Parts: sequence; C-alpha cells; structure tokens
Amino acid sequence: AAPPAARKPAAKPRDIARIEERLADHLAAAVEIRLRGRKQAGEIAVAFGSLEELNGVLERLGLREE
Repeated sequence: AAPPAARKPAAKPRDIARIEERLADHLAAAVEIRLRGRKQAGEIAVAFGSLEELNGVLERLGLREE
C-alpha cells in the first residue's frame, strides 16, 4: 500500500503575509505569524542569530537595556 499523502500546509492569508513582511522590515529580523484553530488565535515568532541581534529587535520594540 502507498504511504499516506503528506498534508500540505494551507497557504497563509495574504493580509497575514503582509503583516509578517511589515513586522520583519520594522524589526530587521525574520518574522513568522502562526495561526491555529479557526485562525482566531496564534503567535508571532521573531528570529535572531545572536544576542546582539536580539538586543536590536528589543530596541526597535521600544525596550531599552536597564
């Protein structure tokens, strides 16, 4: 028997993709919005490659080192 077909993830809504792009531009970091359920909830992931990059993201979010 053939293996079950891998489920292809649903395409991200265009408005969500645009928000990801705007956030990524603003934060100077890769951003992913993950929707779950009936697309009423989710999470935002911001990627960084070093503590220096993380500090830059935090600064662009308005958080300064204390």
